[in-house]
Amino acid sequence: MRRLLWGFTLLLAAGPLAAAPDNKKDDKPAPADEVKSLMADYQKGQQEFYDALGKAKTADERTKAQEKRPDPEALAVRLLELAEQNPEDAGVTPVALVHIVTLPLRGGDGTKHLALERLASDHAASDQLEPIVLRLTYQPSPAVEAFLRAVVDKNPKDELKGKATYGLGAMLQQAAGYARQMHEQPELEQRVEAAFGKEAARWLRDADADRLEREAEELFETAADKFADVPMYAEETLGDAAKGQLFEIRNLGIGKTAPEIEGVDLDGTPFKLSDYRGKVVVIDFWGNW
Repeated sequence: MRRLLWGFTLLLAAGPLAAAPDNKKDDKPAPADEVKSLMADYQKGQQEFYDALGKAKTADERTKAQEKRPDPEALAVRLLELAEQNPEDAGVTPVALVHIVTLPLRGGDGTKHLALERLASDHAASDQLEPIVLRLTYQPSPAVEAFLRAVVDKNPKDELKGKATYGLGAMLQQAAGYARQMHEQPELEQRVEAAFGKEAARWLRDADADRLEREAEELFETAADKFADVPMYAEETLGDAAKGQLFEIRNLGIGKTAPEIEGVDLDGTPFKLSDYRGKVVVIDFWGNW
C-alpha cells in the first residue's frame, strides 16, 4: 500500500496529466501557397467562364455564364491583404502585388494604384517584376511612371532595367498621344478617367505632350544603346524595338516628312511617293490574313 501511495504522490508532484499531442495540422495555408492557390482558382474560374460563354446560345444562357466570371476586384483586395500582412516575405509581397497589377481592374485609382506604389517604394529591386514592366506600356498614369522610374534606378538586373527603360519610353509616348487628344478634345477626359482613373486623367490633361515625347525619344535611345541585346518578344530584341520606336517618332509623326515609298501601280508603272509631293495623298495600308 505504501508503494502505491508513494507512486501517486510522485504523479501529483509532477503536475496534471499532459494532454495528448494534437497531431492535427493547421489547415491554414502558408501565405505564399495561398497566393498561388488564389491565382490558380481565379484562372480556373476564368476558363470556366469563357467555356460557358462560348457554349451559350440564348440570352439566359449568357446571363448564367456571366455568373461564373470570377471577381478580380475581390481577388485584388485579398492579395493586397496578404502583401500587407507579410511585408518582409519576398516570396509573398512582390508576387502578390505583381498579380494585382496584371488583373483587369476598373480604373487605376484603387487597389492597382496601391500595388504600384508599394512596388515602387519597397520592391523596385525585386526579380519578380518581369510580368509587368512591359505590360504597363499601355496604362499611362503617374503611378506607372513612378514605378518604372524606380525599376530603372534601383533594379540590379540589366534585363529588367532595360525593359523598364523601354517600357517607360513607350508609356510616355502613349501618354503624349493621349495628352494631345485631350488638349484638342477636352470631352475625352471622362473616357480616359473611366479607363485609367482620375489621377491619370488629370496628369494627362495637364501634361506637356512635346516634353513627354522628347523624354520618350531619349529613353528609346538609351534602350537601343545600352540594352540592345536584351530579348523582348520572340526573336525581337529591345534594340530592334527601340529603333522602330525612334523611326516612328522621327519620321511618322504629324508634320514630319513621310519616308519614301516606291512601288508599281495597277498598270505596272513604277511610282514614288515623292512624285506626289505638294499634293493631297491618301495611303491605305491593308492586309488579308
